[in-house]
Amino acid sequence: MNKTGRAAALALSLIIYGCGGGGGDGGKDVVVVPPTPTPTPTPTPPPLAPTARVYATSVATGLIEFTTGDIDTFGLYLTLGFTARDGRYYPGHANAIAAHTGLGTAPEAVTTGDYALRFKRTDVIDHETGVRIFMNAPANVRMVTPVTALLVAPGSTAAKLKTQLGITNSLFSMVNDPDLATYDAIEEAASGDSARAADAARMHAANLRVLAIQAALYTLATGQSYNFPGSYMAYGDIRPIITPTEAVATRCVAASSAAFIFQNDRMSEIIKCYLRDVGATQPSPPVYLQLSATKVQAIAHMINAYAAAMPVRLETSTEKARWLLGINGYLRPMIGHIASDRTDNAAQAALAIRSPTIIAETSRYAEFLRYNDTGLYMPSPDFLILNGITTLDFQADAITENDVIFSNERFNTRGIDRASGVIQLVSVPQANADQISVTMRSPDNYTVRALNGFTGATYFDYIAKASNNEERRTRVYVRVM
Repeated sequence: MNKTGRAAALALSLIIYGCGGGGGDGGKDVVVVPPTPTPTPTPTPPPLAPTARVYATSVATGLIEFTTGDIDTFGLYLTLGFTARDGRYYPGHANAIAAHTGLGTAPEAVTTGDYALRFKRTDVIDHETGVRIFMNAPANVRMVTPVTALLVAPGSTAAKLKTQLGITNSLFSMVNDPDLATYDAIEEAASGDSARAADAARMHAANLRVLAIQAALYTLATGQSYNFPGSYMAYGDIRPIITPTEAVATRCVAASSAAFIFQNDRMSEIIKCYLRDVGATQPSPPVYLQLSATKVQAIAHMINAYAAAMPVRLETSTEKARWLLGINGYLRPMIGHIASDRTDNAAQAALAIRSPTIIAETSRYAEFLRYNDTGLYMPSPDFLILNGITTLDFQADAITENDVIFSNERFNTRGIDRASGVIQLVSVPQANADQISVTMRSPDNYTVRALNGFTGATYFDYIAKASNNEERRTRVYVRVM
């Protein structure tokens, strides 16, 4: 019997025909209706348990990942889980996020199943600054951090990585040798034990050094260094590893020797490996991958000098925000400046830069807008670069396109939608009024202008209304070089 027939048969009432007895009125049809069965209750699925904690630079804020078909170029499934606002990481049960976020159920999304076959993958907003950080980590770790993101590459081991990053046996060393897969710097910092908190502050710094390496190299691979002399970086994100391009840096660190990597010759080898793997050895490589030996050495020096300028221990929110924002606001523009110079002059100048200069150049990033810890509209900070010019025209959507709304209303949106924000107000704080001006040329077009020969870092703010009618203030950092 086919499925339709079986369903129809099961739907029929049971009819029994009986004979009448002893009388002459003949038999009657007797209809026997069985008792209504007690319905079997649908078992309540067990609540999801987090399998890891996600680290940004303080308490992580989750963006949800739930797609079921992400496969990288090597044929490996990536993690399809989600990160809650408090940093808990859940495996890939798509619609279960509704119970934790109130964002609703995505139509057509797979409702069960853990797709974390090889990696944990997450996309978080840093709790202090609103900077988005993308990370992969091995599936078996209980801490997803920029440092553990480096463990996904073949050849990388925790012992080797700790030596490479200076977590052991260097100036940056922690007092206790941590288990990278489980070490929770946020929990340790809140322990009330001064020695444990000091070690946690060293791990904060180690994670930001990893972000600095990855972000600097990503600038080279995407050709963003050739957006100069004028450029806007319409994003506030840092990507420790996203396949395929960004993962190259992770593989190149893993391929490096088991030695402290923040030395120019060793970092230069990582850079050359990265350039080679992203296409520098192709028959006709892009011009932005053809870097002279001096430029490679200068870029290595800038990465290493940034790592050295950063305090050995990052203990406060202000310090962490400063050095996180400085990656996009200082280090990446410097890398772009070196790479885009048609000569080696910028590289030669960069080789002379020392930590005190970097400390001074990043001081402005200690002034930051804390991210929005309520609502669903999450704008990210932006960075405009004026290199050798005094004015830059930009469009409104260039600085709002990276602003997002938490959502689970559409299949395959990964839990976020574009905010489609409309700028309501642009303002330059009074303290910065002699450094830059921002004027509106039309409702969607603006001009930022450096004033009085100003160079260095400054900022302006804007207020935007998202498509869900929430309004937020966001900061745009401007570097005049």
